[in-house]
Amino acid sequence: MLALFASFFASCVGPRGPEGIPGRDGRDGQDGRDGNYNVLSIRYEVYASDWLASGTEGVPGYYLELEFDVPEITNDVAEDGVVLVYYRAQAGDPWILLPYTFISSDEPPFTEVLDFIYGPGFVNFKSQADDYGATPYEGTFRVIVADAIPIGKTAINYHDFEEVSAFLDLENAQEFYRRP
Repeated sequence: MLALFASFFASCVGPRGPEGIPGRDGRDGQDGRDGNYNVLSIRYEVYASDWLASGTEGVPGYYLELEFDVPEITNDVAEDGVVLVYYRAQAGDPWILLPYTFISSDEPPFTEVLDFIYGPGFVNFKSQADDYGATPYEGTFRVIVADAIPIGKTAINYHDFEEVSAFLDLENAQEFYRRP
């Protein structure tokens, strides 16, 4: 009896019925940010007056420092992401990867270093020379923030900004312009 009942339903064939009425649309999703989903670029225009002196010029330990608020550097980025910083004095100049060491041709010669450290929410710059002076670098600093990219396992030349830009797809990355 059960087999007869099952064969009755299995053998029913007929024309397809009319299309039902459409259901309601679902809720709109939240808009995401445009561009490369995990890389962003922040440009800071810096003037000599933005730098703060620490110590006395000409005395050991003298340096200039500058700090940027960068809320995009989260704990996750600081621990597992990538933060690259580039500098250029004016438009058209090449981007220089930091840290950067400058060796003067002056007499007597001196060496100056433009360096940075970063952590959650900030990037701090330091300009210091072995003659106990320091240059207040003016121009544009570009902070590249990327989360969870296996950048350390690539054969990329970080000093070549164009190569880095292509690898990280900076052309499509979200970009900000700020002042310190």
